Parts: sequence; C-alpha cells; structure tokens
Amino acid sequence: MPPWRRGIWGAGIAAPVLAPPAPAADLSEAVGQALAYRPDLQRQGALAAAAEAAVDAALAGYLPQVDLTLSSGWQFTENPTTRSGDGPTGVNQWNKFGALEASQLLFDGFGTPYRVDRARAELGTARAEGRQLVEMIAIDAVQAYIDVQRNQAFVEIASTNLAVHRRLLSQVRVQAAAGQVTDADEAQARARAAFAEATLAERLGGLATAIAVYVERVGAAPENLAEVDLPAGLRPAAEVDAVAVALEQHPSLTIGRAIVAGSTAEVGIAESRYWPELDLVARGGLQDDLDGIEGSGGRAEAGARLSWNLYAGGGDQAAVERAEAQLQASGYALDERARLVREEVSVAYRELLTAEAVLPPLRDHAAGARQVFAGYRQQFDIGRRSLLDLLDAQGELFTAELRAADARYRLLLAHYQLAYSMGGLTRALGVAPPE
Repeated sequence: MPPWRRGIWGAGIAAPVLAPPAPAADLSEAVGQALAYRPDLQRQGALAAAAEAAVDAALAGYLPQVDLTLSSGWQFTENPTTRSGDGPTGVNQWNKFGALEASQLLFDGFGTPYRVDRARAELGTARAEGRQLVEMIAIDAVQAYIDVQRNQAFVEIASTNLAVHRRLLSQVRVQAAAGQVTDADEAQARARAAFAEATLAERLGGLATAIAVYVERVGAAPENLAEVDLPAGLRPAAEVDAVAVALEQHPSLTIGRAIVAGSTAEVGIAESRYWPELDLVARGGLQDDLDGIEGSGGRAEAGARLSWNLYAGGGDQAAVERAEAQLQASGYALDERARLVREEVSVAYRELLTAEAVLPPLRDHAAGARQVFAGYRQQFDIGRRSLLDLLDAQGELFTAELRAADARYRLLLAHYQLAYSMGGLTRALGVAPPE
C-alpha cells in the first residue's frame, strides 16, 4: 500500500465507532451495511410497528366490550323510604356493590370501519416512508462509494503527474549544469513541479473528505473497494418508460396515496357523527345494604340502546368541512409529488444520456494526450522540442486524464441516480432492507 494511502486510511478511521464492522467488499454490500448501520431507519421501523398496533386498536371497535365494576364503602342515605316509621330519618350503612356490563356495537354511522381505514392508511404511510428512507440511505451510500473511488483515481493521476514533473526537473537540472538549458528553463520546471505537488495535496484532501463521508454513511472504513462496472439494464429504453415506472413504484407517491386514503377516512369519521349509535347491552349486578335498604339483592337486564346526538352547536358540520378541506389538500399534495417525481426522472434520464455521450470523446482525448506527450518527450530528448512544449503537453495529459476519470464515475453515478429517481435503487442493487 502506498504511503499516502496508509495515511489517508488512518485519518479516515480515526473517528467513528466501537467494534466497527468489516469493510464492504462491493457496492451492494456497502449499501447493505449502510442500511443496517443507520439509526434513522431503525426509528422508522419502530414507527411502523406503532402504526401496526394502531390498526389492531381500531379493529377492536368491532368486538364486544366488557366492563366490571366493584365497590365497597360507607354510605349515609336519607330519603322517603328511610323516613317511614318511627325510626331515625337516615341510615348509615357499609355497602357492597358489583356489576358486569357487556356491549356490542351494531352501528355507529360507519365510524368504526372508517377508523380502521384511517389506521391502515397510517400504517401504509409509515411503511412507505420506511421504503423512501431505505432508498435515500442507499443513494447516499452509492454516492459515497463512488466518490471514494473517484478521488482515489484522482490521487493516482495526481501522484503520477508529480512523479513525471520531478523526473523532468531532475533532467533539467542536469542539463542546466551542462549549459544545455537556461536558468529560466530550470525555474519553469521547478515551478511546475511545485504546482503538481500542491495539486496532489489538494487531491489527497478530497480523498480524506470522501473517506470521512463514507465512514459516516456506511459505518465502516472503505478498504479495498471493488471497482464498480457499468450496470446493465438500469436505463429504460425511453424516458417515458422511466417516468411510467416511477409513477407506479416511487415511495413518495405511495406515501401520497396513503395520505389521501387517510384523509378520505377522516371525512367518513366526521360524517359518522350525524348518525345514531346502536348497541346491544347486557348488564347484571349484585348489591348488599345499598341505598338505605338492608339485605342483598341483584338485577339483570339485556336489550338495545340507541343514542343520537341531535345538535352539537355546529361542531359536527365544522369537522366535516375541515376533513373535506384536508382531503382536497392531500389530493393536491399527491399531484405535486407526482410532478416532482416526473421532473426528477426526466432530469436523471437526460443526465445519464449526457454522461454516456461525454465519456467516449474524453477517453479519446486522454489517449491522444498520452500519445502527444510520449512524442514530445522523445523530441525533447533530441533537442527538437522545448521544455515549455513538454510541460504543456504533460499539463494537458493530466487534465485530460482527470476529466476522463471524472466522466467515468459520473456515468456510473448517473445510472444509479436514475434508478433512485424511479424508486427502485435497492431492487436494482439486489439489496433487501433489514427487517
């Protein structure tokens, strides 16, 4: 391992975690590590579990309700019964009472079904938000992975560039001592070498930053990352096909649809207050020394109970109007989500096309620049090219190689950005979210 790389790795892994996981071997493994590492995804899983419990709570409205009441204590009773006869007008008693009531809801204006629908919509929202977070964590990890490799390539190119300038400077110094070149030529070679050294330091700094970002996003050091090949089959044949896939599967739209479903249920819940509530009720009780009467007794009854709020000061109508306005707002929000998804997919698709078009000529440019430098170097050695020509040729080669490397990694990232904009990045990578 080169000394510069050992130093960068050490700087990158000095910070984070106790007992870090083993480094990822490839891109898919890095994404899987990021999904297992991120606490925000674990939090979202807990929220989904809470929403699932809320569904069970709403379904309880279909089942019977049973209440038990027990009481015991002192009671003073003064009423016409206790005042009869010649005895005292009030009675002090220690009473005991027990009652059991069972009720079964028969009708509540469809409020219970709508409450179940709302709870299921909230569960759908929580699960879709989890999917969206998974996709966001995945694209963050992909960007960090590719950015580390891009900066590694930049450092390799800058290191080679510095080595070339140092060799040229050594050669020029020998020639200057022999009087074959001027002092100005030596100063020029020395200046270019110093600039190449500064450029390498800058690229090393960029690599250190990329490593720090990777460690925080993935949870492990980026050691020996496998080179990412251009993925096949991620780009649909046409932009309209990519948009159609995104409109069907993007988690943001799934969230929007679940919110609309929840808002629709809220309207139903509000409207259920216009209706009566009908229950079957059965109750029974036992009592001892109660209400001024000595002795034990009991009571049992069963039947139907109808309750109907006829007027609530306009609150019911206001609740319906509020729910309808929220439903309308959630519909507009869904339309806006769809617009943003279409925009994101269109931009990502065209950026991918641009990246595909840019890479081949930049590679040709780099290949040509290598040939030019090799030819100039031979001509410089026999005195047919000036030092400035050779330095300029090396400068153009360095720039061309940087741009070709950058274009390659931009093309890689563009493929995954398109998959992310379509809502299917983890599926494309073959990564299953953690349970």
